[in-house]
Amino acid sequence: MLFFVSGMGVYFAFRRRTAKQLLAERARRIFVPLLFGSIFIVPLWIYFFQLYYNLDFFYAPSPGHLWFLGNLMLYIVLLLPLLNYMKKHPDFVIWKSLREAFRKYPVMIYIFALPYVLEAFLISAESSYSIYGFNLHGLWIGLISFVLGFTIFFIGDSFWKATDTLKWWCVIIAFGMYMYRVYFADMNVPHWQTAIESIHWIFAVFGFAYRYLNRPIKRLPYLNKSVLPIYIIHMPIMYMGALIILPLELNAFIKYMFIVSFTVVGCFILYEFVIRRIRFLHLFFGMKG
Repeated sequence: MLFFVSGMGVYFAFRRRTAKQLLAERARRIFVPLLFGSIFIVPLWIYFFQLYYNLDFFYAPSPGHLWFLGNLMLYIVLLLPLLNYMKKHPDFVIWKSLREAFRKYPVMIYIFALPYVLEAFLISAESSYSIYGFNLHGLWIGLISFVLGFTIFFIGDSFWKATDTLKWWCVIIAFGMYMYRVYFADMNVPHWQTAIESIHWIFAVFGFAYRYLNRPIKRLPYLNKSVLPIYIIHMPIMYMGALIILPLELNAFIKYMFIVSFTVVGCFILYEFVIRRIRFLHLFFGMKG
């Protein structure tokens, strides 16, 4: 879902920019926060981890939880020629055919499920699915979702209307597959089955969002601006909360709820009263202007 939304965001950013401008803008808003976070943010939560387990402290710059930004920047660089071609040829026969197909036959949105099913069959082929020991599964899943996120908005309203038509059908299938996987198959199902379940959940979310959230929402601009900064800072705040709360003599579920609450409240306090108000920090947290 994160990469779907990222592809959609790039679509909106690209409408008002050239390819060169898009690359420069994404580098400023993605690569700079990635570099800053790898040097200053990730070592902070690693320090809390070392502190909790009484480990020897060592400085460890790393992308850590910011791997998502690295993948996203890679996709933009690799796919920019394709995205630029799509932008310049909005009436290419493939896009026109998809728009018409989704309008007439909503079930045709399942075309977008095929890449996930095909990718799932590759997972078992470990020898051909790794490079120098690095498994490509996450990289490919993100790439597929990013391209489809861009394509969904590029195609237009016919896709969203199709998900609206099929939303309850998608919920029933997804929930049924989930129940079978958890309670009858003991989590032992083939990867392609998990892929089909996942895409049904995503289509269901899209359908309900199109039906019930497709309107102005008062707090949405504020929340939209806070997404990336809070994503960057959530790990050290969560680890700080764990450092304080885990040693307490409390039920595990209560500890969990306290840590989640500490993380959410701490993130918004830090964002609202520090990051948002100190202008020079905006660059390092991917904020506009």
